[in-house]
Amino acid sequence: MRISTLLIVGYIAIEVLGFSLVVSDFGFVALVLEIIGSACLGFWLLLRGDIGFSRLINTITSVNASDIFSGFLSTYMYYIGAILLILPGIFSDSIGVILLICSLIIQPKQAQNSHTQNNYTQNNHSAPKNSASTEDDEIIDVEIIQKEDKS
Repeated sequence: MRISTLLIVGYIAIEVLGFSLVVSDFGFVALVLEIIGSACLGFWLLLRGDIGFSRLINTITSVNASDIFSGFLSTYMYYIGAILLILPGIFSDSIGVILLICSLIIQPKQAQNSHTQNNYTQNNHSAPKNSASTEDDEIIDVEIIQKEDKS
């Protein structure tokens, strides 16, 4: 309990110091705009469709077994960074941006299945050939005209 109290008081002291430095250098309006802007960015990052739950599922299904930890780490750092951007404060925004950058750097390597690997090595950038030979076939254009029967 003593360590958690010390951490909370230390965090509040760092945030107050950050607030005072930003207000003295840039003004109160800049501080309010930074808080509103970072909160909007954090909400946008959390609600973004291609990063959310689908990214976690894609990470599980498409990476090597040895890289699953880095996929989870990248996803969790992304979410924690977005949440820290929502919280008001200079220090929390700085840590949130650092976590977001780290989540972009730590990306798992995508696994190639044997089917795609064999296709790339066998074809070697050539187009797949059709089983029927194209030299013997000729294209015939046919037009069908129906005659009206006047009976």
